[in-house]
Amino acid sequence: MFLSAIVAQRRAVGNDVGIERSQSMSRIAGISRAEASPQLLEVYDRMEGRFGAILDPIAVSARQPALLDAYLGFEDGLRASRELELELKELASLKVSTMVGCAFCMDIGSHLATRRGLTERQLLELTEYRTSDAYTERQRLALEYAEAMTERRVQVSDGLFDRLRTEFDEVQLVELTAMIAWENYRGRFNHALGIGSTGLSDGAVCATPE
Repeated sequence: MFLSAIVAQRRAVGNDVGIERSQSMSRIAGISRAEASPQLLEVYDRMEGRFGAILDPIAVSARQPALLDAYLGFEDGLRASRELELELKELASLKVSTMVGCAFCMDIGSHLATRRGLTERQLLELTEYRTSDAYTERQRLALEYAEAMTERRVQVSDGLFDRLRTEFDEVQLVELTAMIAWENYRGRFNHALGIGSTGLSDGAVCATPE
């Protein structure tokens, strides 16, 4: 199939590409603006400034404030960690979301990945990353690592880690590992609670479940 046809098929149009839109409520309702504390309203304001909406995973996590604080702290830590290229982190994260099947993560991940400069081919060919020429060797290694860490039973071999060491230093490996592990948390949390896509990738190419 020509790439243009694949792109047309995988433009984000809700259920047509296998992504549940959050028109149906998540299994646990998030904290509304009317219920929110002044501190949470500040979080919501920042989120709306960045994404144009209050994101459901944050609103739902706000049901347990201590966990929301930890969630936001880890997010801030990942954003502050800049030893790795931002597009590489988004690419590895997106690979995890397609494996877990998290509709929210695929939607927002595709949106962020595009903003970081990743191409439509790189979003569309994640399942063929080993043979696709859309990726650099460094990107392929990161994707292989994300895949190994996200399998039903984590299988990161010594051989894979030795190859990672040839491309990444130890600080970068810690950052990459944290990013992949965190996306596993986000994806499984959202998936279990029925948190769907918010439509950030509507009208654009969006990665789809594997």
